Order: sequence, then structure tokens, then C-alpha cells
Amino acid sequence: MATRNNTKKGIQDLKDIKTPDKNGEDMNSKLEKMTEMMAMMHEDTKETITRFREETKDGFDKLGNRLDKMEMELTEVKKDLSQLKKVEENIIEMKHEIKLANNNIATLDVRTGIVKNGIEEVKNQMALLELKMKENVLRLRGCEESENENTRKMVVDAIAELLSLGKEEVWEAIDKVYRINSRTARIRKLPRDINVTFTKKIYRDEILQAHAKQRLLINQKQVIVLKEIPLYIRKKRKGYQPLVSWLTENKITYRWLQLEGLTFLQNQKRITVDSLEGMDNFLDHHRKKMIERT
Repeated sequence: MATRNNTKKGIQDLKDIKTPDKNGEDMNSKLEKMTEMMAMMHEDTKETITRFREETKDGFDKLGNRLDKMEMELTEVKKDLSQLKKVEENIIEMKHEIKLANNNIATLDVRTGIVKNGIEEVKNQMALLELKMKENVLRLRGCEESENENTRKMVVDAIAELLSLGKEEVWEAIDKVYRINSRTARIRKLPRDINVTFTKKIYRDEILQAHAKQRLLINQKQVIVLKEIPLYIRKKRKGYQPLVSWLTENKITYRWLQLEGLTFLQNQKRITVDSLEGMDNFLDHHRKKMIERT
């Protein structure tokens, strides 16, 4: 600001200089004064230009620094965007892998289901084959054991009396008779079951029918007569115990199906239940009817 004032003062002084006189000394004095003022103005102008340059340079330097900072920030943003793009690509790849894995799991589930169904079918066929092989067999439970007993003669005498047949005829109808060793009978100290194999299935069926009307007696004691059922089928039948209990309570006669389920007559209508779901539906329906009646 002082420099500008000096410059203005110098210019004003130049304007105030009057036309020189004829006197030479005055002329020289005025010229020297003009020279000094010109020099001062030159220095002021030079100083002003220098300061302007410095101020301009500082401004450009600051602007340059800001641009450098912005460039660095932009570079960081680009890096972040690049990383974000890689993350997005990884996510897309992971989604694709998960989809493939899910497809593989679905395929495996289908194959596992097929295998399970195949195994179940094989078990069913084996159970039916075993059932066929044992269709001539009866198991007698609750027959007291005695030392040196003649098991075959004891069974023949009891069956002959039940069917009102000759002992020789019954003897010929029986193929094998023997006691079955059982861990359960040994632990509980119960008499072992007797396995009776007939030459024909018809003999087994006649005994079952007669036993339903009049109990088979051995040594004047009632015994339990059972069909020889494969373990696989017996396990399936355990699931139907709630329905069996309901049928027994309502005095309804039922008959087991070969593999699974049972059939019976209710109100002169034949009903077949061959799945646990069907059993639950049947029992739920009758429970609701009982509630409505009460």
C-alpha cells in the first residue's frame, strides 16, 4: 500500500513540475528531481510486479497442492472402486458356486431317495420271501418244559385233539418240531417257544381257525398260537398298536396285511389302513365323533 502511495505521489509531483526557466541551474535541478522521481517510480513498479508475482506464485502453488490432493483422493477412490468391483465379482462367483452346490445337493437328495426306495423295496421283497418260506410254520408259546420231553408227541396229541383227527394223520402232516433257543426266555426264565413246521399250509390254517374257536391245550394248559412273521414286518406292525388297541376296545375283528397295515369291517364296510398317516386320520376322525356325541 505504501509503494502505491509513493508511486501516486511521484506521478503527482511530475504533474506539479512547471515549465523550466531559462536559468540553467533551475533546469538541472528540476531534471535531477525528475530523474529521482522516475527512479523511485521504477523501483515501486518493480517491487509491485515482484510482489504480484510472488502472490500469484503462492496462489498457483496452493492451487497445485489442492489439485495434487484431489488427484490422490481420486486415485484412492479408483482403488476403492476396483476393490469393490472385485468384491462384487467374488460375490457373483460365490452365488454361482452356491447355486451349483444346491443343485448337486438336490440331485444327491433325489438319488438318495431313489436308493432309499430301492433298499426299502428290496427289504419288502426279502420279507415277503421269508414270509412265503414260513407260511407252513406255527409258533407255540407258553408250553411248559420238562426234562427228556418228547416235544413232537406232545404237539401231535394236542393238535389231534383240537382238530378231532387221528394222531397218525397229524404226525404225517407235521414236518419238524423243535424248541427255539431264545435269549429273552433264558433271561426271564420262561419256557422256550416251540416251532412247528407243517408239510402243507392248509394244516397251519386249519389249526389257526380251530384255535380261534377253541384254545389249543398242551398238558391241559392253554398256549398261544402265533404265525411265524419276519422281524422286519413285526417292526412295521408295532407302529399300528394304537389302532389295534382301538379295534380291540370296540371288539372289532381285524386281519393283518402281508407287509404293512390291516383291514377290518366297520358298520358292514370294509376298511383298509396301510399307512401310519392313514391310521392317524382314522383315529382322529373317530375321536372327533366321540367328542361331538358328548
